[in-house]
Amino acid sequence: MAEDMRSINFTGGGGGKDSAEVLQRSEAEIPLICYAGGISKERGIEQLILAMEHVDAKLMIAGKVEKRYKDRLRQIRGAEKCEFLGYLPHAEVEMLYTRCHVGCCTLLNLPNAYHSWPIKLFEYMAAGLPVVVSDFPEWRKIIGKRSCGLCVNPQDSRQIASAINLLLSDTKMAEKMGNFGRKAVERYYNWGKEKEKLLEFYRKTCK
Repeated sequence: MAEDMRSINFTGGGGGKDSAEVLQRSEAEIPLICYAGGISKERGIEQLILAMEHVDAKLMIAGKVEKRYKDRLRQIRGAEKCEFLGYLPHAEVEMLYTRCHVGCCTLLNLPNAYHSWPIKLFEYMAAGLPVVVSDFPEWRKIIGKRSCGLCVNPQDSRQIASAINLLLSDTKMAEKMGNFGRKAVERYYNWGKEKEKLLEFYRKTCK
């Protein structure tokens, strides 16, 4: 993995918050979609914003972005349904996740993204969010095996919109996916598990 899983707070979406999260999400006047992380063309933000033209929801964008690029993003169709939150401390990002209904990670097909596991995917899963992610082989394995979201072509804004709309319209499916994702992080995708794998690799290598 290209990113360090030790930075994830895997207890942030734990069992004690289930009822509170459901309450906050159900009381929202309009469904909230979440993107948290770096904001750039390579990370698929333009296609994600464009997808919002066909989604009856608001996209909450958390991350640092240069003013010139943000002004450009505001010109994209669908931007009127987006809110730029700027950089948020980790605690505020976790709070944002409890308010949102879907987490999006639709990075474009670049080498550093194609062959890595994005940290934000596991953060969304830990928070109990169903996810919409790029249809890359390694990502598809996680989504398929854990049944925690939907894979899309990150270049296709219509496909992104369709996936988000499906999760918003089928709330039972979305809730199941969110729960599956949370349980998968607790059981499999955390630093304790990764440390065990790393130590076993070193033991075999050093024999």
